[in-house]
Amino acid sequence: MIAPDFTLKDQNDIEVQLSKFRGENVLLFGFDKDGVDRGGAWLNLLVERYNERLRILPIANGASLPLSARLFLKAKVKSELRDTAEEFNLSSFLLDWKGEVSHQFGIPRQVPTVVLIDSAGRIQWIQPLSQITTDEARAILDQIDKRIK
Repeated sequence: MIAPDFTLKDQNDIEVQLSKFRGENVLLFGFDKDGVDRGGAWLNLLVERYNERLRILPIANGASLPLSARLFLKAKVKSELRDTAEEFNLSSFLLDWKGEVSHQFGIPRQVPTVVLIDSAGRIQWIQPLSQITTDEARAILDQIDKRIK
């Protein structure tokens, strides 16, 4: 299945369009406020292993925040994501304020999820991430390795 194209703004208000990465393997890393704690460990592991081989695009789903909180927290969230992007050496952290892109890709709330898209733009794999353990990490990394050869 071809990945649906989307355009989201990142932590610096720069528009990022998925189709611009055709020809590259892309790993979407979706999370929301309830999955951020578990997601940090996974994201760190994925960046360490794949930052040179995959385009990693974290997507923060803000739909679970009440509208009033979204407006109030927008600057704070962007600032935190700028710091996090710098910490993980990533150029973009995408903000999905309405949750539409997360929904399109089947990224559930409360559970960090990876979506692997191949260089032709096809979705190869969608995997919610459980608590990180050595065995779970090995299994997830093995699945990604198989699909990006």
